[in-house]
Amino acid sequence: MEYKQLKEDACRYVDELKSLIDDIADKLHARPELGQEEFFASSLLKDVLTDHGFVIDNPVADAFPTAFHGTFGSGPFQMGFLAEYDALPKIGHGCGHNLIAAMSIGAALAFAKAAGDKATVHVYGCPAEETVGSKVYMSERGVFDDLHAAVIVHPGVDKTYIGGTSYATHPLQFTFLGKSAHVADTEYHGINALDALVDFYDRLKAYEKTLTERHIIGAIITEGGTAPNIVPDRAV
Repeated sequence: MEYKQLKEDACRYVDELKSLIDDIADKLHARPELGQEEFFASSLLKDVLTDHGFVIDNPVADAFPTAFHGTFGSGPFQMGFLAEYDALPKIGHGCGHNLIAAMSIGAALAFAKAAGDKATVHVYGCPAEETVGSKVYMSERGVFDDLHAAVIVHPGVDKTYIGGTSYATHPLQFTFLGKSAHVADTEYHGINALDALVDFYDRLKAYEKTLTERHIIGAIITEGGTAPNIVPDRAV
């Protein structure tokens, strides 16, 4: 019965916070920031938490200056909420991290009010989740070790459900070096780095078809030459 009442209280408190949650989501969407550059987002979320009595620090400031850790209360149950807020290049918040931040902050505030002296509430600002993944670094540093539970809400398509799977990410950059030449030079043809990259890409896609585990290999060419009449000496 107590659990049911706590759940009802938390849901009611979330409804009361609707305007604040919407405001966070809208402001972050209007001002997207790339990973490690989320100074506006981090400041906004910390201000909201401070206004609601949270104490703020940053246990990983050396590696992630836009990360943060907010705590409220002193109860025995240690509950964590994870907030993400970085955007994608050119797309902005296409992955909905503005919503993740808004939902995590709203859930944390509602939980703190409902739980009272039963829990200590922790909110972790997790920057650069589209790239290096600050939560991995935080975990390695033991930031989450004292928690009993931690949750995050990720926006979906058409339904609400608990759990699911997600992909880990491991970014790699390959640089191919050659020797430049003019394409019309009849004697010196150079060494075409782009040819090597294209050959590698073709082999990578062929290799991908042989893998048996579920996976995604995404690849782009960030450097492929400077002019069409110059043999590229660098491709990335």
